[in-house]
Amino acid sequence: MFQSIVLLAVCKSNLEFTYVFAGWPGSSHDARVFRNSTLGKYLTADDCTLFPTEYHILGDSAFPLSKRLLTPYRQREILTPTQAIYNKRLSSTRVVIEQAFGLLLGRFRRLKSVCMKNVDNILKAVTACCILHNIALNNDDYTWVPIDSTTDTIRNEFVNDGFNNQQDITGINKRNSLASL
Repeated sequence: MFQSIVLLAVCKSNLEFTYVFAGWPGSSHDARVFRNSTLGKYLTADDCTLFPTEYHILGDSAFPLSKRLLTPYRQREILTPTQAIYNKRLSSTRVVIEQAFGLLLGRFRRLKSVCMKNVDNILKAVTACCILHNIALNNDDYTWVPIDSTTDTIRNEFVNDGFNNQQDITGINKRNSLASL
């Protein structure tokens, strides 16, 4: 039986992970994992001081839009040209996290099939690989073996997990303001 875990991560433009949260079953929706992560709890708190309000994290449409987490416009309705351009720019920026995951999996190919029975040890191994990934980047080691570009990740952006219709008005205003630039 194949089991998987979710790795929720944030990275900088240089592919260095700044936040990792592992452990939820692979069948868990991204929004649920986010909501239960320490990052999700901090970002949804009114008194969040992780970073100034003019800064934000980018996410895909599986995550809740807020003033600290910007997501694409939903494509359930026809997008305006401004909204379509915003989505394209967001997508081209978000590709950095996909590259970071690709580099991580290329560098630590064993992550594709971890043979451990103890879940706690698996989580420690995944987190350790993320730390070693950062150490390698800090030492200018960008060598890795490319992996197959097909992923085992199943993304269902339209699963209702309590976030799909929940959009923070300040997040909407911030996204609209950025889209109009």
